[in-house]
Amino acid sequence: MEDEGHVEHIDVPMKSKTEDHAMKSVPEEEQNVGAGDAGKAYPAGQESSESIADEAIHQASIKVQEEDYEAKIKKLLARREKRRENDAKDEKRLEWLLKQKSALQKPSQSAKQTEHSQSE
Repeated sequence: MEDEGHVEHIDVPMKSKTEDHAMKSVPEEEQNVGAGDAGKAYPAGQESSESIADEAIHQASIKVQEEDYEAKIKKLLARREKRRENDAKDEKRLEWLLKQKSALQKPSQSAKQTEHSQSE
């Protein structure tokens, strides 16, 4: 039967942002102490297997974030290029429409000649 006042410690593989920020202010030799090695400090360069695993998880997380950002950037650049293509098409269409409207506003030379010959 377990003692109700006893709380079992559970290791969590990922560090939260606040933990990561807090660890930056702790000297390096103290950062290398693993949960299973409480009280033992490893000299710099001799990390516990838990510290190595934490670093590997952290690096994998960074890689996933980089890939996610790259995908989002690629998508936005593709959208920008498509918008530019559409803007170029719209510009040509606008020019054509303005020419068509302008042609309606000005009577054509043949229409003027017809009016002149009818008045004679």
